[in-house]
Amino acid sequence: MPDTPDMTAATVRPASMPGYVLCRIVIPLWILTGVVFKLVSLTPKTLPKNIVDIALESDIDLFFLLFVLVALEIVAIGTMLFIARLAKPMAIWMMSCFCAILIWEMSTGADSCGCLGSVSPPPWLMLTIDGLLLLGVLITGRPFRSPAGSPVPGLIAAAIAIAA
Repeated sequence: MPDTPDMTAATVRPASMPGYVLCRIVIPLWILTGVVFKLVSLTPKTLPKNIVDIALESDIDLFFLLFVLVALEIVAIGTMLFIARLAKPMAIWMMSCFCAILIWEMSTGADSCGCLGSVSPPPWLMLTIDGLLLLGVLITGRPFRSPAGSPVPGLIAAAIAIAA
């Protein structure tokens, strides 16, 4: 039997290694950094001011909100690490959400975003970092070759959009 590559598994394209590194290593580690800082400081008041204001108006417990947001970030990290074909769509989704929240915070004059708990840098700096990460993911090629007979990637993106 000749040696042939296993076509049932997604494989990394050599030309798209930067996309692989961004989606599977850099962005999950960046999000994990935020998770760790939020859990170490354990201060929900440092979350984005606009989100805290909405939570307070809606009588949502801020600690509950903090843990839900951290849990969602952990799910996103797990998705990027363990589901290769969803890594890029999840990275785009997370960085887009982060950028949108940061723009919202900056538009209302917030001086801290809470992205890294109580040690967060100014929103403009976080927007620069998150925006560059998002741009990097958007300009890199598709990091994975879909195996023969796999679902259409558009269906996967639609499922993420519906789930969100």
